[in-house]
Amino acid sequence: METGVHSHAVAVLNNFLYILGGQNHFEERGKTAVATVARYDPRFNTWMKIASMNERRAGFHVSAVAAYNRLYAVGGVNSVGRLSSVECYCVEEDRWKYVASTQNAICDHASCVYKDQMFVCGGFSEGKFSDAMLCYNPKHDIWERRSNMQTARGWHQMVTYKDKIFVIGGNAGLNKRQDVIETECYSPEFDQWTIVSPLPMGQSEAGAWVFQKKIFVVGGYCWSARRCIKIISTYSPENDEWERVGNLPRGLAGLKLCTMILPHHLVR
Repeated sequence: METGVHSHAVAVLNNFLYILGGQNHFEERGKTAVATVARYDPRFNTWMKIASMNERRAGFHVSAVAAYNRLYAVGGVNSVGRLSSVECYCVEEDRWKYVASTQNAICDHASCVYKDQMFVCGGFSEGKFSDAMLCYNPKHDIWERRSNMQTARGWHQMVTYKDKIFVIGGNAGLNKRQDVIETECYSPEFDQWTIVSPLPMGQSEAGAWVFQKKIFVVGGYCWSARRCIKIISTYSPENDEWERVGNLPRGLAGLKLCTMILPHHLVR
């Protein structure tokens, strides 16, 4: 990339990788947030700048809804404060437009897509970490409240696996940071939460994605150890088991994971 970022968002749509917003310089409250969007084309191994978002955003989340060929950027924070706005990227027109907001400003949350609907949970809202679960319907441009998580959290991860949504890790402390190791499983069909096997150790701002029937959780920050960690773990939803499978070269937090199809000449 031309410029490095953190507190950004990542999405894959039509096998293009999108890097959105974030900050070029570290600042805890998002005062240096940017609105820029870069798109990576694996066919030619090139980056391209596309239309910037309407708002500068850090600590936010983006979901790709393939059925509508759209990206949705939710909440975040910038120099004005936390955001409730939501905007949608139209690929065909290369432009962003506002859609229904979340009503309450939110940042450091997580989101995923299930059956063409976007689910958003947790994050920092109204002066505390949230346990709320929201569902957005792109077809009707409406939000609805679902059952709350059992544990409020922020800086966590959220992934879809088959007919379930898994919420992993994060932080729940304000004055004193506190790792959340509880893993929760949500059934969209029954609007019901279940506790499954916890993380072996705290991981806030880790990367998470599904690959080959397992959920990979990579790096992050462990508050009890007070350091960035390099652990690569996998969770098997079929067996409800965690396994440590490797390490990063060094400890990293603020990671984003995704899967793409790469051409042969890029695969080493």
